[in-house]
Amino acid sequence: MLALLNKHRRELGLREVKLGADQSKAARECVKENLDSHNFEHCGHEVLHSGSTSPEVIVDDWFWSPGHKQALTYDSSNYAGPAIGIDAEGTVIAAINIDY
Repeated sequence: MLALLNKHRRELGLREVKLGADQSKAARECVKENLDSHNFEHCGHEVLHSGSTSPEVIVDDWFWSPGHKQALTYDSSNYAGPAIGIDAEGTVIAAINIDY
Protein backbone atom coordinates (compact mmCIF):
# COMPACT_ATOMS: atom_id res chain seq x y z
CA MET A 1 0.00 0.00 0.00
CA LEU A 2 2.92 2.34 0.65
CA ALA A 3 4.17 1.91 -2.93
CA LEU A 4 0.68 2.72 -4.23
CA LEU A 5 0.41 5.73 -1.93
CA ASN A 6 3.75 6.99 -3.21
CA LYS A 7 2.67 6.44 -6.83
CA HIS A 8 -0.30 8.73 -6.26
CA ARG A 9 1.85 11.26 -4.39
CA ARG A 10 4.37 11.37 -7.26
CA GLU A 11 1.55 11.90 -9.77
CA LEU A 12 0.56 14.97 -7.73
CA GLY A 13 4.13 16.29 -7.66
CA LEU A 14 4.64 15.38 -3.99
CA ARG A 15 7.67 13.67 -2.54
CA GLU A 16 7.42 10.06 -1.46
CA VAL A 17 6.91 9.11 2.18
CA LYS A 18 9.07 6.48 3.83
CA LEU A 19 7.93 3.52 5.88
CA GLY A 20 7.75 4.69 9.48
CA ALA A 21 8.02 2.27 12.38
CA ASP A 22 5.75 4.34 14.63
CA GLN A 23 3.17 4.82 11.88
CA SER A 24 3.23 1.11 10.99
CA LYS A 25 2.71 0.13 14.61
CA ALA A 26 -0.18 2.59 14.97
CA ALA A 27 -1.85 1.31 11.78
CA ARG A 28 -1.51 -2.34 12.88
CA GLU A 29 -2.91 -1.53 16.32
CA CYS A 30 -5.85 0.37 14.82
CA VAL A 31 -6.70 -2.45 12.42
CA LYS A 32 -6.49 -5.01 15.24
CA GLU A 33 -8.61 -2.86 17.56
CA ASN A 34 -11.32 -2.46 14.92
CA LEU A 35 -11.34 -6.14 14.01
CA ASP A 36 -11.39 -7.24 17.67
CA SER A 37 -14.22 -4.88 18.58
CA HIS A 38 -16.13 -5.34 15.30
CA ASN A 39 -16.14 -1.55 14.91
CA PHE A 40 -15.02 0.82 12.22
CA GLU A 41 -13.67 3.84 14.07
CA HIS A 42 -10.60 6.01 13.78
CA CYS A 43 -7.91 5.42 16.38
CA GLY A 44 -5.79 8.50 15.65
CA HIS A 45 -4.22 10.00 12.53
CA GLU A 46 -4.99 7.35 9.95
CA VAL A 47 -7.26 6.74 7.03
CA LEU A 48 -9.45 3.64 7.26
CA HIS A 49 -11.09 1.35 4.71
CA SER A 50 -13.37 -1.63 5.01
CA GLY A 51 -14.58 -4.04 2.37
CA SER A 52 -11.79 -4.90 -0.09
CA THR A 53 -8.68 -7.01 0.18
CA SER A 54 -7.05 -5.45 -2.87
CA PRO A 55 -4.46 -2.81 -1.94
CA GLU A 56 -4.98 -1.18 -5.34
CA VAL A 57 -8.72 -0.76 -4.75
CA ILE A 58 -8.19 0.46 -1.19
CA VAL A 59 -5.66 3.16 -2.11
CA ASP A 60 -7.65 4.21 -5.20
CA ASP A 61 -10.80 4.54 -3.03
CA TRP A 62 -8.89 6.78 -0.64
CA PHE A 63 -7.80 9.01 -3.49
CA TRP A 64 -11.41 9.34 -4.74
CA SER A 65 -12.47 10.57 -1.30
CA PRO A 66 -11.58 14.26 -0.81
CA GLY A 67 -11.03 13.95 2.94
CA HIS A 68 -8.86 10.86 2.67
CA LYS A 69 -6.94 12.28 -0.28
CA GLN A 70 -6.21 15.44 1.71
CA ALA A 71 -4.95 13.40 4.67
CA LEU A 72 -2.60 11.44 2.41
CA THR A 73 -1.23 14.37 0.43
CA TYR A 74 0.15 16.84 2.92
CA ASP A 75 3.44 18.14 1.57
CA SER A 76 4.88 18.03 5.09
CA SER A 77 4.36 14.26 5.46
CA ASN A 78 7.54 12.19 5.70
CA TYR A 79 6.46 8.80 7.07
CA ALA A 80 3.54 6.43 6.71
CA GLY A 81 2.68 2.94 7.85
CA PRO A 82 0.08 0.66 6.26
CA ALA A 83 -1.79 -2.33 7.65
CA ILE A 84 -4.51 -4.69 6.42
CA GLY A 85 -6.29 -7.27 8.54
CA ILE A 86 -9.06 -9.83 8.02
CA ASP A 87 -11.02 -11.47 10.82
CA ALA A 88 -12.54 -14.96 10.90
CA GLU A 89 -15.80 -13.66 9.41
CA GLY A 90 -13.95 -12.16 6.45
CA THR A 91 -14.21 -8.52 7.54
CA VAL A 92 -11.38 -6.49 6.03
CA ILE A 93 -10.00 -3.37 7.68
CA ALA A 94 -7.12 -1.39 6.19
CA ALA A 95 -5.35 1.65 7.57
CA ILE A 96 -2.52 3.97 6.70
CA ASN A 97 -1.18 6.08 9.51
CA ILE A 98 0.70 9.11 8.19
CA ASP A 99 2.50 11.98 9.85
CA TYR A 100 1.22 15.44 9.07
